[in-house]
Amino acid sequence: MIFDTLSNLQKYRNLPGMEEILSFVQNHSLDEMKAGRYTLPHGIWCTISDSKTKTAGSYEVHRKYADVQIVLAGSERIDWLPLEDNHSNFSFSVEDDIGFFDAESDRTLSLSLLPGTFAVFYPEDAHKPLLYFRHEQVKKAVFKIPVLEGKT
Repeated sequence: MIFDTLSNLQKYRNLPGMEEILSFVQNHSLDEMKAGRYTLPHGIWCTISDSKTKTAGSYEVHRKYADVQIVLAGSERIDWLPLEDNHSNFSFSVEDDIGFFDAESDRTLSLSLLPGTFAVFYPEDAHKPLLYFRHEQVKKAVFKIPVLEGKT
């Protein structure tokens, strides 16, 4: 998991997929883009969404994609938990590359995302997005980077 400000995005350009994301961010006004899906090179895509935040949710995990989540307007809290802390079985949709579970852990970390911040979640990073933090709405860009299949 990575949490940082957009002004530091270029520091991660050597990570797989980040050069393409950096180029996209530099060449588009993300906060002015309409909701939808946008295709980038090398199997990467971006979804722009405007969503209501919530007070509770489940952790999600992915096997084939890393998430790069950038808040464009509003705010959200994302809870993070190392997947290894999940000791329960959960269903996973291979087609949608997503699984959900509920868990409690002393190692939960809460990230407060505001415009100008981003977080990267890899397959070993369970995350609970769209939690209420200061705003009831959040506009965000979520980039999906293909990665080697992780273990869940």
